[in-house]
Amino acid sequence: MRLQSERFLTHLRASRNYSTHTLRAYGKDLEAFVLRYPGLEPGAIERVHVRAFLADLQKDVALSRATILRRMAALRSFFKFLRSNGFLKGNPVFGV
Repeated sequence: MRLQSERFLTHLRASRNYSTHTLRAYGKDLEAFVLRYPGLEPGAIERVHVRAFLADLQKDVALSRATILRRMAALRSFFKFLRSNGFLKGNPVFGV
């Protein structure tokens, strides 16, 4: 999944003109998800993974509400990218 996250960040940098700060933050957000599920292939991501990740974020008292919302926004964008490139069939963040 790391390769796809790097492609996603490159896509944001090239076509969306995201700021360096946003790219760095999204990179950290995606890295947190990848570390939570090492070895999980993009096609195997399900809603249960996203819900468990969100639950972990909400338990972490060091994270602000804004950080949690940004991490979820990063995942939504990432999964949209994966779907548009054929790595995902469904939307694991739908209804979360």
